[in-house]
Amino acid sequence: MGPPRSKKDVRSFLGKVQFISRFIAKLTSTCEPLFRLLKKGVPFAWDDRCQKAFEAIKANLHKPPVLMLPVTGKPLILYLSVTLSSMGCMLAQEEDDGVERAVYYLNKKMVGPEERYTHLEKTCWALVWASKKLRHYMLAYPVKLISRMDPLKYLFQKSALTGRMARWFLMLVEFELKYVTRKSVKGRAVAEFLADCPIEGGEDAEFKFPDEDIMTVTEEVWQLYFDEPANQKGFGIGVLLISLDGSHIPLAFKLNFEVTNNQAEYEACIVGMEATIEIGI
Repeated sequence: MGPPRSKKDVRSFLGKVQFISRFIAKLTSTCEPLFRLLKKGVPFAWDDRCQKAFEAIKANLHKPPVLMLPVTGKPLILYLSVTLSSMGCMLAQEEDDGVERAVYYLNKKMVGPEERYTHLEKTCWALVWASKKLRHYMLAYPVKLISRMDPLKYLFQKSALTGRMARWFLMLVEFELKYVTRKSVKGRAVAEFLADCPIEGGEDAEFKFPDEDIMTVTEEVWQLYFDEPANQKGFGIGVLLISLDGSHIPLAFKLNFEVTNNQAEYEACIVGMEATIEIGI
């Protein structure tokens, strides 16, 4: 297979590779030089970076990793890596001999407003995106999360989430997720994946989140309001949590199934109670 000679060839090559992306780790970041060739107004110039990326992809195709089916009764391990412009994750499971085997690879390039998120927001967004793609796995197994920082601590313990952070929080409550440190996990698959995801400048011994001092409250009463709208466009639910210091946490969702008005109110009540349980009220 020769290197692409035009933008059309690059698009064709990337389309074929994307079809088998679940077998290739860090595919999006590897293809970054090729993506730049497709930008509007950028002339086609095949340089050393493009050739290096092309050869790396060919090497993966010549020696593809063997993926395994998950075994019932054992937890899955989700390795999450986030860079400035892309994210990658590997779903793995430890066998009886202590060796970890890859189950699934995911890669995605950040576009538009996603590139302007803070690093913590990018990590939370990457976890939510991966959970949507791997939902059929994550609902059936408990999942251990391995990442440079712990987005679960921010989403599940911060008492005042608004906007997209609140939406991300509710999208994760249905999964049995637990964050564990890298030191507590070992395996060949781990080493191979982390070798492709180097972190410059080392790691902090402890990642400190902002506003951790507001996690502890001395009183016991929050306020929960919930209601449901129903019209020709569909059914939705709305929830409002008011914290002890008067902070308002609004939540809104659209139901993808038909319900009566009373049923929709019950759904809103359930969502509100689940949110309070996960926050730890």
